[in-house]
Amino acid sequence: MGDRTYHQGRIIASTAEKAGFIVDELDNGLVDEVRANGRYVAYTLEEGRCGATAELVGLIESTDPGAAYYCWEDPIYEYLGELFVSDGAGQRKHNVECDGEGRPRPTHHVVEQYGVQEAFAVDAIAAFEQAKKMEKAGREGQII
Repeated sequence: MGDRTYHQGRIIASTAEKAGFIVDELDNGLVDEVRANGRYVAYTLEEGRCGATAELVGLIESTDPGAAYYCWEDPIYEYLGELFVSDGAGQRKHNVECDGEGRPRPTHHVVEQYGVQEAFAVDAIAAFEQAKKMEKAGREGQII
């Protein structure tokens, strides 16, 4: 049995019907809790295998390629967590290391690839924009 950590995600499906398909897939024993309201879906997985978020994101994308999402798994031991973000248009998908709150933490790998300013512009800002949109939807009662 491998290392385990906490996972969670927020999804805005392209349609309410696609949200239902996502819920059906996630509720098939893949996560501990899944909630939905219209196009909005939220899930948690308390003791998931490390790396499971990448698989859950793959399932979300194959079920609804037009879905926007903000999904992450918590850090474990000396490793940072992993955050996956998409704007739903398929144009801005990001994967970056994060803290336990899903906040991006660009590491030396990202900085080497993009440079300091670009790393924050490309990854952190895009992720926070998506998080803000997701949180606003939640405050408006769209995610229960």
